[in-house]
Amino acid sequence: MARFSLDSYRRQWPRVGGVLAMALGGATALAAGRMSKPQTLSAANFGALLVHQYEEYQDPGWFPGQFNHGLFHSDSPRNYVLNTNSALCVNTAFAYPYYIAPILFPKAPVAGPVPGAVRHGPGGRARGHLPPPRR
Repeated sequence: MARFSLDSYRRQWPRVGGVLAMALGGATALAAGRMSKPQTLSAANFGALLVHQYEEYQDPGWFPGQFNHGLFHSDSPRNYVLNTNSALCVNTAFAYPYYIAPILFPKAPVAGPVPGAVRHGPGGRARGHLPPPRR
């Protein structure tokens, strides 16, 4: 059996996320009756993130080159500014906890809106992307 290495995970993390999305979808379908509606929606949101990342980075995988060339006018868009290491860190170490927190801690007041706040930014409510606050 092959040993786990950060280098192999760095190359394969979108595929690992795709498999995790399938497992999460199955687990959510089986446990939906025992989960609250916000938990179920948060699990679906995390699954959508995983599938979206697979599509951006693996198949067809054009996002890093387009991002580097279009936004940063990089001379080597395959490697700089967004490379495999920075994409791994941003998408797994930083994003996954934000999306997993509302699933594991549904009653925490901060955990629920975090993915929406990250996705839409601080002005999201003003631009009409977020629903108005409950009164």
